[in-house]
Amino acid sequence: AVFVLVLGCGLAAALRLGVNSDVNAMIEPGLAFRSRELAFQRDFPTGVEAILVVVEARDSASARQAGERLAQRLREETQQFRSVFLPWGGEFFRRNALIYLDTRELEDLADRLASAQPMLSALERGGDASGVFELLGKALAMRRAGSELGVDLAPALARSSDAIEAVNDGRTVPDPWGAGGGLLADSAIGGVVQVISVAPRLDARDLLAAESALAAIRRCVAEIGLDREPGVRVRITGDPALNYEEMLALESQGVRLAAGSFLAVGALLYLAFRSWRLVFVTLLTLVASLTVTAGFAALAVGDLNQLSVAFSVMLIGLGIDAGLHLTLRAAELTGDGGTLPETLPLAGSMLGGALASATVTTSIGFFAFVPTDFLGVAQLGLITGTGMLASLFLTLTLLPALLSLGAPARVHAPSTMPRWLRALQRGPERFSRSVCIAAAGLALLAAPLAFGVRFDNDAVALRDPSAESVQAFQVLLAQAQTSPWTIDLVRSSLLGADALARELRQLPEVSDVSTLSDYVPGDQPYKRELVSVIAGFLPSPSATPAAPAPGQAEAALDSLRRELGQVDAARDPALAAEARRLAASLKRFAEKSSEGDAERLHALSDALQGSLPAQLAELRAALEPEEISVRGLPPEITRRFLASDGRARIEVTPAANLSDGVELDRFVHAVARVAPDATGPAAVMVAWGELASTAMAQASALALVGIVGWMWFQWRSLSAVLLALAPLVLAALYTTAAMAVLGMEFNLANVVVLPMLMGIGVDSGIYITERFHEAGAVQALGSATSRSVVFASLTTLASFASLSYASHRGMASLGQTLALGLLITLACYLLILPAALRLTAGRAGTRA
Repeated sequence: AVFVLVLGCGLAAALRLGVNSDVNAMIEPGLAFRSRELAFQRDFPTGVEAILVVVEARDSASARQAGERLAQRLREETQQFRSVFLPWGGEFFRRNALIYLDTRELEDLADRLASAQPMLSALERGGDASGVFELLGKALAMRRAGSELGVDLAPALARSSDAIEAVNDGRTVPDPWGAGGGLLADSAIGGVVQVISVAPRLDARDLLAAESALAAIRRCVAEIGLDREPGVRVRITGDPALNYEEMLALESQGVRLAAGSFLAVGALLYLAFRSWRLVFVTLLTLVASLTVTAGFAALAVGDLNQLSVAFSVMLIGLGIDAGLHLTLRAAELTGDGGTLPETLPLAGSMLGGALASATVTTSIGFFAFVPTDFLGVAQLGLITGTGMLASLFLTLTLLPALLSLGAPARVHAPSTMPRWLRALQRGPERFSRSVCIAAAGLALLAAPLAFGVRFDNDAVALRDPSAESVQAFQVLLAQAQTSPWTIDLVRSSLLGADALARELRQLPEVSDVSTLSDYVPGDQPYKRELVSVIAGFLPSPSATPAAPAPGQAEAALDSLRRELGQVDAARDPALAAEARRLAASLKRFAEKSSEGDAERLHALSDALQGSLPAQLAELRAALEPEEISVRGLPPEITRRFLASDGRARIEVTPAANLSDGVELDRFVHAVARVAPDATGPAAVMVAWGELASTAMAQASALALVGIVGWMWFQWRSLSAVLLALAPLVLAALYTTAAMAVLGMEFNLANVVVLPMLMGIGVDSGIYITERFHEAGAVQALGSATSRSVVFASLTTLASFASLSYASHRGMASLGQTLALGLLITLACYLLILPAALRLTAGRAGTRA
């Protein structure tokens, strides 16, 4: 009959059980913050579930060019992507780039170009290294004459030395005019990091939904050669990429950890039973429990979410407990070397009430999550709680049936207890008062520490830090202008949005606030005049570098060497040091080059010019800006900030690095005080954390009420219930205090720990209390009950502790917190409960 049941459940699981990789499937859609998020996504759908392609380069010009090329190629993949958006990219912003600079920045750029005009002309006239040599020589001569220059010469010489030395050594050449070290890099528009927002076509029913989209992005990167371009790096992040890599990690690590957990549980069962047949039968019963539970999940929920997929790991550690207790009690009744089939019914009749109570209380610990709005743990609680009941049913049916097949099963239990357990046997009885006083004193010390444990709502911090998507996400978080964790607000009109934006800009937690109006640059007439002035400082766009005359490079090099030797060390020691270094680099280059070595000279020319020609080309492309108004903005910008009915979006950027959870809370709550209807990634992340912490508190309260009610119903003695629960309450307090001491935090992954520990831990109290009323305190500790409690705790510990070794930080955090809590709970029940039972014997009410 059980075989038919298991077969049916297995087929149901194989045919109907799926996984929903959508993270939003883990919360109640009717929640206020989720409703705001959905409403915002309906009105402004362009950034929903976007993959972020992070393009980094050694200078802003190279980054923009690489970003433009990749964005254009991605737009051709219409089967994979709904939209591709590069902020400040495209022909419109290339043409109008200069008037988008701040007025002060544009004035500074004009001043710098006016001072650097002679050098730029020299660079244009010399198409090879001679132009750069002449440029640097004239710059040094102007410095010596006391002229103001548009370049900081010491860093410029240092970067030139770096480039020449790289050519000498055959290494990748750093750009001497990039990263703030050249003529234009400080004023260039944009930065060295470009972020392309790509909206993929995803199927949430697919466990690895983003796989094809990510593969398409990497293929496009390879096709245009960005993966081979020196100084350019492309990484992919965003929610779809993060979820994809997390699913890969959970899938690969989950299988290994589950297998390791299964083997560890099997090894512990052998230590308990000393019989391979009993180990096999018990594990076979466990497999049947897992299959029946999977069948229930297929019928009850259909699709698992990212948390409920862990139900099998939970059941491996917990589903074995009832079989272990039943088998060890039956072995105790048979004596060493006896047979089990005859004693199992007797063991069941003696232990059945405790087995039922322990299973129900464990299930209550999981079922307590079902009424919460955190559907991720609610679904996990429903499936695992039901799985515990299925495990008890199969332990009382399948396990005895399997043991009755074939030759009578025998168990060879150790004739003596382990030494450490013998030491514990008399301690709680002999020193019961001291143990209870010590427990109370330790609770007083732990209480203030326990309240210091904080809840970290940063979901990214729980992922594998070695994953590309996590590393790229951290890069974006570290810079305010690229932070993905922004806040979005909507107002009925652009005027209303602009008014709120002015108020939000006053907050110290805010770096920037953007509305559609911010894409219309101010002071346009004055800026257009400045652009006209800048145009006069640049060499003519039509001018082409003349072919270098014979010996021109050598003459320019000689002139540069003379200038390098005339730097006044007393007046400018830093510049003199860099001049000596550059002279040495040039001398080494000359020594390694043969006469007329055109290839090396060409390589040196490219190295010294770096990105400067590209920066000049960008400036030339922006010399004829148009008059810009809201109506004239590109459609891709308008769609992101203005809905079809006129409602306007406000995007708020943080001032701090939000990888610090405290800063994330501070940013969101500061904006929410001004605008309570805030949504967007940062607000949603904080709301998730608040939802999870609230769910933990609600589930803990429900679990405690449910467990107390069930135990009172079973025992009808309030004093017995309180005695059995007291070590559990102390264990929860001690565990939380230990977390504070060890620097551990509650988070979205280990939110299930406290309610779980209530359900799991109280089992030990039930077994020990039942045995105490049956045989007395000494016999309770020195019996199969204590061995069962120890081995049941160890099998659960082995299952969960294996998670601690996962590279996925969320999985590791769950394992570490559970392992810590289980160890403390086991110690409390082996030490404190027997002492309390002994101390109150004869005074406490006796259960019915």
